[in-house]
Amino acid sequence: MDAKTLTLLEYDQILQLLAAQAVTGRGKELALSLHPQTEREAVEAALAETEEGVRLLEQGGLPWGGLVDVRPVLQRARLGGLLAPEELLAVASTAEALERLKGALAHRGADFPLLSAQARAINVDPRLGREIRRCLTEGGEVDDGASPELGRLRARLRTVQNRVRERLEELVRSAEVRRYLQEPVVTVRNGRLVLPVRQECRGQVPGVVHDASASGATLFVEPLAVVELNNQARTLAAREREEVERILRVLSDLVRAQADLLSESLERAARLDLSLAKARLAAAQGAVRPRLNTCGRVNLHSARHPLLTGEVVPIDLRLGEEFDLLVLTGPNTGGKTVTLKT
Repeated sequence: MDAKTLTLLEYDQILQLLAAQAVTGRGKELALSLHPQTEREAVEAALAETEEGVRLLEQGGLPWGGLVDVRPVLQRARLGGLLAPEELLAVASTAEALERLKGALAHRGADFPLLSAQARAINVDPRLGREIRRCLTEGGEVDDGASPELGRLRARLRTVQNRVRERLEELVRSAEVRRYLQEPVVTVRNGRLVLPVRQECRGQVPGVVHDASASGATLFVEPLAVVELNNQARTLAAREREEVERILRVLSDLVRAQADLLSESLERAARLDLSLAKARLAAAQGAVRPRLNTCGRVNLHSARHPLLTGEVVPIDLRLGEEFDLLVLTGPNTGGKTVTLKT
C-alpha cells in the first residue's frame, strides 16, 4: 500500500487509536510506525501475539508501574555525563520495573509462549537498582551511608555547625550583645551563620559583615568568636560536596556500563507494550481474530469500521468465491465509502 492509499483509508487514525492504548512512550512510537504486512507468516504471528494479549488482559495484564522513559538519561550516561539524583532514581525505578515485567511472565511460557519470549529477552542486572537505592534517599539526596567518608564528613560538619549555632545563641541571649541586634535570631548569609546587627551599632559587635538589608538598616555580621568555626564548617561542606559528586560519578558510571543493556530491555518492554496495546484496542472494539487465506477470498460477517462510533450498522461482504468483481452502487450516505474502507 502506498502513502496515498493509507491516507484515504485513514490508517493514521487507526494508529492513533492504537498508540493511545500504549503505556510507554516507546510503545506509542512503535504503534505510530506500524505499516501493513504482506507476508502471511508475519501477519499470523502478530495476530497470535494480540490473541495472547487479550487472554493475558483477562487474567490481569502486566505490572507497568515504575517504568520511566530513561532513554535521554542513558544517552547522557553514554557520553560520560554526571547524572543527577532524580535521573539515577528514574533509572533504578525503570530497572526494577523491567525486572517485575520479566518476572510476571517468566513461568507462563506454556500459556503465553510469544509474549513470554519477549519478556525473557529483558535482561537487567538487579544490582544496579539496589546500589542506587542504597546510595540515594527517596527524596533524591545522597544518603549518609553511601560511603564511610561521607558519613564521617557529615557527622563532623553537623558537630561544627552545632557549635557555631550554640555560640551564636549564647551571644543572642547575652544582654551585652542582644541590645545591638535588630532581632534576637541567628540567620544565614552566604552559607555562614550570622547575627542581624543594627547598622548604627556596627562597631559594638566585632566581626565580618556578609550582607545588609535592602534598607541598609541591618547588617548581617559574623562575630569574630565563630569565624574560625565557620571556616571549618565551610571546608567540611566543600569536602562533603566533593564526596557527593564522587558518589554520583560512581553511580553514573554504573549506569553507563549498563546503558546498552537497559536500552535493549526497554525496547523489548516497548514491544511487549505494543502487543498489549493491540489487545486493549481489540477488546475495546469487540474485535475477533480473522482467519487468513492465500486464495484472494474475503468474507466479512457483521464487520464494523473501527473509526465509527455509536450505533454502527455492520456490513456483510463477500468477494473471491462465486465472483471476483464487486460493484458498489446506491445513494449518497448509503455506506459505499465506509464499505470500501472497511
